[in-house]
Amino acid sequence: QQKISNMDVGSLIPHFKKGDFGNLYLDIPEDLEYQKMVGEIYFNFSMKIEQNNKINQTLESIAQAIFKSWFIDFDPVRAKIAAKQKGKDPERAAMCAISGKSEVELQQMTEDDLAELRATAALFPDELVESKLGEVPKGWFKTDLSILADLNVQSWTKKNCPEKVTYVDLSNTKWGVIQQTEEFIFEKAPSRARRVLKIGDTIVGTVRPANGSYAFIQRENLTGSTGFAVLSPKHKNYAEFIYIVATDKENIKRLAHLADGGAYPAVSYDTVLNTPCILPIENKDGVLNLFHKNVKEFYFLSASKFEENNILASIRDTLLPKLLSGELDVSGLQGEGA
Repeated sequence: QQKISNMDVGSLIPHFKKGDFGNLYLDIPEDLEYQKMVGEIYFNFSMKIEQNNKINQTLESIAQAIFKSWFIDFDPVRAKIAAKQKGKDPERAAMCAISGKSEVELQQMTEDDLAELRATAALFPDELVESKLGEVPKGWFKTDLSILADLNVQSWTKKNCPEKVTYVDLSNTKWGVIQQTEEFIFEKAPSRARRVLKIGDTIVGTVRPANGSYAFIQRENLTGSTGFAVLSPKHKNYAEFIYIVATDKENIKRLAHLADGGAYPAVSYDTVLNTPCILPIENKDGVLNLFHKNVKEFYFLSASKFEENNILASIRDTLLPKLLSGELDVSGLQGEGA
């Protein structure tokens, strides 16, 4: 990269000329077997990172599937209705729908697990009623995220700012992943580096929302751009629900449709906060607490895999030039299955 940078041409827009590729010489070991060994080391690091990414995609899919079953398709409610029509136990049917287990498999569960599953099933009614949104569970109502989240709670000022900030920008945040952060002395940080981000916050880009600049904050000491709407849960158990609702594909489409402003279409912060959702009128915390309990470990594991990837990528990218230059020699590992 340094050699490419040194060969940049153009003062206004530096660029690398295609014709200069023939002049781009890289120092590599002469031994072909050694080259293959270095490539294998790099490949193994990259494959582990890719495997972690796939695990994270699976974890996210599971959490979203639970959300869809409970809050979109109302599977436990429909299971109760179907059981009543057949003269069967509606609570038992809902327990099967929630757990994905058969009646026989339920009998193999411990008493504690059954009791918890029964308590979850009891939170869902056994009737659907018509509404402007179509069928919804009886006793549930349309609301929005303002009932669960506070908006842009804290921003840095010259009076309360830290010496340094780790900055999260819209361009480096895509489809749930903070791909890169930048370290700045606060005085030299971009003027938009002001939003204080806490673990459990959801950030959604308000500029060109169709670009998917959103993420679930799972690291301490991050500072976000003012281009984000920051949704902070009023209770920690609301965090995952808020994130999934705010970043649902249909909601991103809604935000994109509402965005205006010509070259930089944007929505207001309140438009993000007012994202609609459906919740029980009574005991909404009961449902949300159990949803949190069911999905929190998925996001915790996802965060640990993401952090592991950062470490692996750092080690990989530090090792590669040292291996290629001969500063580190791994030829002694040949034949040892390294």
